[in-house]
Amino acid sequence: MQKIVTADEAVKNIQDGNIIAINGVCTICNPDLLCLALANKYKKTQSPKGLTMWGATALGISMKGAFADVLFKDTIGLIRKVVVGQFSSTPSLAKLVIENKIAGYNLPQGIISHLYRAASGQKPAIISKIGLKTSIDPREDGACVNDKAREESALVKLVIIDEKEYLQYTTPKIDVCFISGSVSDQKGNISFENEAAFVDASSLALATKANNGTVCIQVEKVTDERLHPKSVQIPAKLVDYIVVNPKQMQCVTEKCNPAINGDEIMTSEEIIPFISKMVSVIPGNKKRYDQYIIAKRAYKELRKGDVINLGVGIPGLISTLVIDAGQINDFTLSNEVGLLGGIPLPVPAFGATINAEMITNMATMFDFYDGGNLDGVYVGAAQVSSNGNVGVGKVGNSIFGVGGFINLTQSNKKIVFMTNFVDGKGMNFKFENDKLIIVKDGTVKKFVNQVEQVSFSGEVAVTENQDVLYITERCVFRLTPDGMMIIEIAPGIDLQTQIIDKMDFVPLISKDLIEMDKECF
Repeated sequence: MQKIVTADEAVKNIQDGNIIAINGVCTICNPDLLCLALANKYKKTQSPKGLTMWGATALGISMKGAFADVLFKDTIGLIRKVVVGQFSSTPSLAKLVIENKIAGYNLPQGIISHLYRAASGQKPAIISKIGLKTSIDPREDGACVNDKAREESALVKLVIIDEKEYLQYTTPKIDVCFISGSVSDQKGNISFENEAAFVDASSLALATKANNGTVCIQVEKVTDERLHPKSVQIPAKLVDYIVVNPKQMQCVTEKCNPAINGDEIMTSEEIIPFISKMVSVIPGNKKRYDQYIIAKRAYKELRKGDVINLGVGIPGLISTLVIDAGQINDFTLSNEVGLLGGIPLPVPAFGATINAEMITNMATMFDFYDGGNLDGVYVGAAQVSSNGNVGVGKVGNSIFGVGGFINLTQSNKKIVFMTNFVDGKGMNFKFENDKLIIVKDGTVKKFVNQVEQVSFSGEVAVTENQDVLYITERCVFRLTPDGMMIIEIAPGIDLQTQIIDKMDFVPLISKDLIEMDKECF
C-alpha cells in the first residue's frame, strides 16, 4: 500500500510556518514515532522552522524529551507558538514558554476539542460561556501565558448575544496532524480497537483535510482482513501517510490489556494491585496521610448514583476509596478524554480507564460536561482567594495549564476543591488521642489575597448558585455570597494559629462550626 511510509518520510514535506496538531493524552494514543521523526529532522536540517503546535490535553509524561516533549528539547526554532490545554506533562515546552522563547497560549481542553470539531466543518469560530472571567477572558489574560503570546493575534473575543456575555474562539487551520491508531486495513481505514481512548482522532483528521492538510497516522499493524466497521474511526479517504510501529504500546505499561480497550472486565480484586504497580513506574510516588484525609472527607460528599469527574492528584484517591468500600457500582466515574464508567487510571496512564462503560470521542465527552450532566466535580487547587477564585494554570515560575478544569468547574452545580492547606516539602501529620497533630507544616501559603491566574471564578459561581466546597486536611470552607467561610475544623487544630495566621485573608467563620468527622483521620 502506497500510504505506508517510514516516520521520516511522513514528516518530510512539513513546511516552514505550518500549523501542526497532535492527538493523544499522557502515554495514551500518543504518536511518539512521528514526534521523534520531526524533532530529528529539524536537528539534522534546521527545517521546518516556525511551526505552530496545537494540543488539547497532556502530550507527555512529565519527563524531558518524552513523547511530544521531544519537539521542544534542543530544537530551538522548530516551533514558535503553542496553543495547548496543558503544559506540565511537557517540561521542555513549559520551560521555553516560561522563558518567553516561544509564544504560549492556554485554552480549556474542551474548547480546543470543540474547535477541532468546528474546523472539520470549516466553521470559523465557536461561541461559548466557558472561560468567562477566568484567565481565558480577554479582559484578563486572553489565554496568553507569556509576553510573546500577547504580541501575537488574539485567539479569544468577548461577544454579546441576547444581552449575555460569551467568548468567541477562532478555529485553527491545521496543515498537518499526528494521530496514533491501532490497525490499518489494505485501503487505509484506521481502527482504534486496541486503544484506551479516541481523544480527538476523527475530528483532527477531518479538520486537517478540510484545510487540504496532511494526515499522518501511526498504527501497530496492517491487516489483510476486513476491519469491523464500528471499530473504524478514520476512513481511508482522510489518510495520507501510515507509519507502522509493531512495538506500539497501549499505555506506558501495557501492550494490550483487554480491560483497558473494553474487551474484558477486570475483577475488583485485581484492580488495586494493578493500579499500585502502574503508579510505581513514576519515581517518588508515595501515599501521603494528609492527602488521604482530604480524599476521605471529599468521599463523604458522594451520593449513591452520582456521576462524577475526578481530577489528577489528590482527587484521584477517591477512586481507591470507592474500590476499598466495595462501591464500584454505586458511582459512575468519568474521564474527560471520552470515558464514562469504570475506574480511571492515574498518571502515568491517565487517559485510560479499567472497565469503562462507554468510550467516545473527547468532543462528545465535553458536550456531556458543558451541558451540566455531572453530579459532582472533584478537582485540585494551587491557590484560593478570599472571593473563592481558584488558580491552577500558573503559579510563580511554574505553568501547568488548565486542562479540562474550566469546562468542568463552570458547567456543573457541585464543585469540590481538594488541596493541602499550605504547601511545602516534608510536611508531616499524625492523629493521636483523637487529635490531628501537625508534626511539620508547610511554608507556602495557598489561601491568598489574589490568585496569580484565575482558573475558577468565585463571582461566576455565586451568580450561578453553584455549591462549592474547599476541602483541606485541617478545615473545610464553603463559598458564600459574602466570601469564604470555614464550616468544619479538624479535631485538635487551633483556628487562629494553625489556620487564620497561615492565610493572607481572614475568612468568615460559621456560627455552626463543627469538627470534621473523625473517620476522615
